[in-house]
Amino acid sequence: VSTQSTGRMVTLDIDRIAVCNVSSISNDDLTTALGCDADNRLSFDNKYFSVTTQVIFAPDPPADRAEAILFAVNDDMGDLAKFAPWTDYLERDGSPEVRILLVNSAAAPSGFLEWCIEREFELVHYISEDEERGLLGYSEGMGRVREALECHMWPNRSMKEGGDGLSSLLAGTVDTKPETTDGGGPLVLEGDGLAEEGFEELLNGRGDFNELFGSLLKMREAANGMPESERRQFAEKVAMSFYTAMGGSSEDEGEER
Repeated sequence: VSTQSTGRMVTLDIDRIAVCNVSSISNDDLTTALGCDADNRLSFDNKYFSVTTQVIFAPDPPADRAEAILFAVNDDMGDLAKFAPWTDYLERDGSPEVRILLVNSAAAPSGFLEWCIEREFELVHYISEDEERGLLGYSEGMGRVREALECHMWPNRSMKEGGDGLSSLLAGTVDTKPETTDGGGPLVLEGDGLAEEGFEELLNGRGDFNELFGSLLKMREAANGMPESERRQFAEKVAMSFYTAMGGSSEDEGEER
């Protein structure tokens, strides 16, 4: 089954990213910045999985499900009204989990953030490639868009065996061996942030692999607001939780030490 989109044939049996572009950024510039090929396909290949997705430009909600949505706007609040036809699509069951609002500006009025919070979108600014790595080492701009897409649990992904260094997917974590204080027991952080984010049960051995992977992006965002010492503990706990979910034992960690 195929359909026509921006002059190219699009196969519907692969995961799709729907892009509604009402900004002054051209569609070609967007796909080039994302790293798409000539057929607007975007591939991800990391140590955990590989997948090829299809970017489609959709001025209106697509009839078929999209796994991710990217809205591109200028820094004009009036642009947001152009997404009103998408309201029902975003609220229905099975609507895309990855939702990104790309603003063609290095800054935007506070109303953009409020709009994103209400609709569970991530706000990203379209900036030059030279600025895509922030002062704290976090990805920004189109680099952040691609990172968010790569963290998604794509239904048609091909999982790989083995692989390590999962904590590196949490932006802002360090590459050296993180310090530990509890020998693999339940993670304890100051305050109630972990429980409020809903990760406590997942990271203390009560989550399966799919649940953990599906929450990876939110875990990364939670880690961004932590002090470095807590972020190291958090990254280690995430890595060990994935290892346990894939059949490993926390006792193995103790033996390695």
